[in-house]
Amino acid sequence: MSGKNGNEVLACPHLGQEGDSCTYFSYASRWNFCSHSKPKAIPQFDHQWNFCLTDNYIECPVYQSDGTNAFPSKLKIKEIRSRKIKPLIWFLIILAIVSSVLIVLSIPGLNIPGLFNPTQVGATEMPIFQTMTTNSPISIAETSLAQFEQSTFTPLPSVSPILESVTPSDPPHTLDTPIGITHLFVIHRIQEGESIGNLAVQYNTYLQAIQDVNYFLPEPVWINWLVIIPVETTDVVGLPKFEAQMVVNGDVTIEDLAAIQNLDPSILKFYNGLPDGYILSSGEWLLIPYIID
Repeated sequence: MSGKNGNEVLACPHLGQEGDSCTYFSYASRWNFCSHSKPKAIPQFDHQWNFCLTDNYIECPVYQSDGTNAFPSKLKIKEIRSRKIKPLIWFLIILAIVSSVLIVLSIPGLNIPGLFNPTQVGATEMPIFQTMTTNSPISIAETSLAQFEQSTFTPLPSVSPILESVTPSDPPHTLDTPIGITHLFVIHRIQEGESIGNLAVQYNTYLQAIQDVNYFLPEPVWINWLVIIPVETTDVVGLPKFEAQMVVNGDVTIEDLAAIQNLDPSILKFYNGLPDGYILSSGEWLLIPYIID
């Protein structure tokens, strides 16, 4: 985040945050607002790079206007929001699962090996939940996880009992380190000579998969652009689009940050692999999940 005074980047004087017109992000971000319109608006990322964050802002048609008109729709970012979890739906799903299990267990003569006597489980059998190891990012057996992800309920995050049973990824998160639990991502800053295609090969994914999980990705990608990369997967169907955000002011909980930015805390914690009440540190990176209306 950069200030108006003492900043090396000569940016538009009308650029700032929604609730703080004196500061702005020095890179294209959905938290940069233009106050020279009624109401304030978020300029498109390419417009921010080409005008708002450079001394070329004097050529911007919005800057040249009197500031009383609405921000041009062709230059404005599309409205985005986080997906809200509907507690009643989850309650009904959990209730249906529990009821099904109770019905199965009530069948006379039913004997499931290992259910009531753990010693009956063979050495080659794998329980649904396994112990977390340093080489495994999740505590759910791969077969069970595949069945869960194929569920018709929803592609977005698991219900809270499953979320609580996994071990969060190691925070605080930095660039180029895996983030997440059942879905792993890295946030990478593009260096000179790099391409999205090369990064797809490096992280064993597809170019299209990278494009699908990024909220905005210029083509060709620019040096220093932050890219979210799915790790060791090519199937990103049902996942939201993400934007990378660095924590500027630490010592707040992940729930507090979600409330400030009007995000669903359960989804924010899920995709970042963070536990309840986690206290953020200045300088760590987060995945911000969004759904485009």
